Amino acid sequence: MDAPGSVFFPTPPPPPSTGEACPGLQTSEILGREAWLGSVALGFAFRGESRHRIDQKGRVSVPAEFRKGIICGDPDYQIGANASFTIVYGDSRMTCLKCYTEQSIRDIDEAIELMDLASESRRFLEFFYQTKSFKAQLDPAGRFVLPAVLKSKTRINGDVWFAGTGASFEMWNLENYEAHCSRLEAQFRDGDSALDPRSLLQADL
Repeated sequence: MDAPGSVFFPTPPPPPSTGEACPGLQTSEILGREAWLGSVALGFAFRGESRHRIDQKGRVSVPAEFRKGIICGDPDYQIGANASFTIVYGDSRMTCLKCYTEQSIRDIDEAIELMDLASESRRFLEFFYQTKSFKAQLDPAGRFVLPAVLKSKTRINGDVWFAGTGASFEMWNLENYEAHCSRLEAQFRDGDSALDPRSLLQADL
């Protein structure tokens, strides 16, 4: 078994195509921020971290900035309806919940569909991203119900740590999140001095 704080995500196949950043959605009507719609067109990324408490009904509030990405990433969203997103809880190695917009998970589904039916890689990706996943919906207050089975698997109890990871975001319990952050910091540290993260990028910055 992996150490606490470790996390495993199989690399999804590349999407067969990319669509508009926010198809058919008048975001400014919902958010009152036309400038933000322009930033989405340039590419939205889930960023930052925040701690939110689960209420007595099992609901947790999604960070406000993350809600925008969920709404914009749901091709079926209609004004006044509830936006959906997909939570992948994966296999026994997963110590957090990985969350994708509906457009992102559809891109993964479409790419899996193009794989050889007899492929073991396809079977595993179907298991990981389709069998071991759950569709959630935001209510008008930006909350969703976190199922008990997912809380039990990740030992989330009371509070949830949200962490942005660009095209997706994660949900952690505090202990695993702190261990995960410590492990990453230790792994990419050059002696006693911090490594410049830009040195890990392929492109020159």
